[in-house]
Amino acid sequence: MEYIINLISLTSIIILIIWLCLNLPVINQTNWLIKLIFSLILVAVCIYIPIYHGFNLVKFIRGSTGDLSITSFFVLIILVIEDLFNLEIPVFNLKITLTLFLITTFLYLATFAIIPLDIYSIGYNPKYWLVAFIVIEMYFWYNSKIFAIIWLFGLIGFYFKLQESTNLWDYLVDPILYLIIFNQIITKLTIKKSPKN
Repeated sequence: MEYIINLISLTSIIILIIWLCLNLPVINQTNWLIKLIFSLILVAVCIYIPIYHGFNLVKFIRGSTGDLSITSFFVLIILVIEDLFNLEIPVFNLKITLTLFLITTFLYLATFAIIPLDIYSIGYNPKYWLVAFIVIEMYFWYNSKIFAIIWLFGLIGFYFKLQESTNLWDYLVDPILYLIIFNQIITKLTIKKSPKN
């Protein structure tokens, strides 16, 4: 099981690095074959070339950010596929991104005691959150079936303990997902406000 946990964690970091690099303007303007070749070379560099005290880039980033959530893992896979092949996969819409932004903002504000509410006082166990998750999952299903399935994978990952954490929220949200959501909101609001030709 430890092998699977490490494989998921390291793979999610590799996918994050690929996604970030595919969004560089010089790479983003190329065709899918060049993007794919670049991605394969990048994977080899990330895995095999040590950059700091024998650590490769993947282990260095994992040590800095921690494990990404299962939700981020699948969202990043979809974003990389979109970027590689210029596809439009309807994972996020404005309602989903705003809802996720509010949920994650609330969680982080509570975690850092910026708001005087300790949501973790009832524990990390999902049985206390079951009703809330059912409502959130139904809302996601109504607005984006793809994201609802991704969120469900996070819940299933928690059930099978596919990460080292015992906190359910660590399987569903993380700072990288928060930044992706923030980027999606800005993009969607910018596109909505731009004048039509």
